[in-house]
Amino acid sequence: DGFVEIKEQVREGVNGLFYTPGDVAALADAIEKLATSENLRGRFAENSKHMLDIVGDLDAMVESYASVFREAYMSHLGPRTDQYA
Repeated sequence: DGFVEIKEQVREGVNGLFYTPGDVAALADAIEKLATSENLRGRFAENSKHMLDIVGDLDAMVESYASVFREAYMSHLGPRTDQYA
């Protein structure tokens, strides 16, 4: 996609609008949509509440990401060898 998405929390058209970084026209269009549509802002706000219920609380999400990063880091190190064996 060319940009980082927080897929666990934000869904295009459900509770957010995406644009490609550097695409000023797309950013301006997204801002205009949000600024001029109270209905869209309200829908996104309501949907965001439900998305947070689905993904859990912040502490659980942080721990989940930390676990993934730990696993990736440990796999990068390769098999562990015991120098005293």
